[in-house]
Amino acid sequence: NVRKKTAFEMELTRVQGIGPKKALALLSHFKTKKAIKEATAEELRAVAKISLEKAEELRLWIAEML
Repeated sequence: NVRKKTAFEMELTRVQGIGPKKALALLSHFKTKKAIKEATAEELRAVAKISLEKAEELRLWIAEML
């Protein structure tokens, strides 16, 4: 559902350093919230082009939110 993806994309941008482009890249690559939640920090880092530290922070945030 496009509306749900857009809502989750907006949620992702709450993480400092994750803007609309990075959030869209994550959703485009992983396709589902479940896939993003199951991704490793290294996978998140590579897709969103962020530091490993930021990827770990993102993983923790996702784990709490989903």
